[in-house]
Amino acid sequence: MGNAGISSSSSTCSETYHEIEAAIALMESNPKSKAIQQDGCRKLMNWSFESTTNRNTISAADGIETLILTMRTHTNEVLIDENACGALMNISQDSDTDARSRIIRNGGVEVLLYALQNNPSHPRIGEYVCVTLWILSDAAPETTCHRIMNVGGIESITFCLIQHIDDVRVVENACGALISL
Repeated sequence: MGNAGISSSSSTCSETYHEIEAAIALMESNPKSKAIQQDGCRKLMNWSFESTTNRNTISAADGIETLILTMRTHTNEVLIDENACGALMNISQDSDTDARSRIIRNGGVEVLLYALQNNPSHPRIGEYVCVTLWILSDAAPETTCHRIMNVGGIESITFCLIQHIDDVRVVENACGALISL
């Protein structure tokens, strides 16, 4: 398992906190703007990669819900899917069970699998979704595993594994997700 993003730690914690809140507010006030959503998802993925503090800030500022809504609103947008999946993966990796529960409760399992199913040739989306599902199924095993299985998760993860059999990161994380189910 790993994190997704590019570190750009030239900002102070206070500046980053305000930048995160501003990016989420802009995304929330412009839900139909593909450009704003794409840029916001990219920023949230990168900030969530940098630190636990940033991941907690994103979570506290309703970033989880914003990412999921963006994925629902902008289906079949590869860059939005890649960056939103990467951000959700990064946020889920901390031991913050509230963040994981909010991903599950707000339909994160379903949008992640939708992104996986609609981007079969994109290995990073496959990797990010498999890591996140692996983490989420470990966090709340019984309910989450049933949810993943009921929406075609096993088939989608297996198909991703076959599509990217030469990509070690995808194979490792797809196998981890399948074993955890």
